[in-house]
Amino acid sequence: MPPVKVDPGKVHEFADPERFRAWLARHHASETEVWIKIHKVGSGLPSITPKQAIDVVLCFGWIDAVRKSLDDKSYLQRYTPRGKKSTWSRINVDNVARLVEEGRMTEHGL
Repeated sequence: MPPVKVDPGKVHEFADPERFRAWLARHHASETEVWIKIHKVGSGLPSITPKQAIDVVLCFGWIDAVRKSLDDKSYLQRYTPRGKKSTWSRINVDNVARLVEEGRMTEHGL
């Protein structure tokens, strides 16, 4: 399998989940992927966390995919729309149930 290539035009950095959610609300139907630059905890740099990011993408029917090391302070995480026939992992089933209960799910995520 060939290595996954990162399109630099698809790389974004978000300091918090609200900014990522606003971006995804605008782009979830038109984009095929997004790479998020996530700073490691010890970097001291503001960054959305992987847990926060997966909560955001699940709300719009997206899932996490490949992670690629970037440098000693950060990495890239790829998110893509979930395939219509793909099955949910147990973890994501539980996460989606929680997001529905919290009122955070959108119609696109169901």
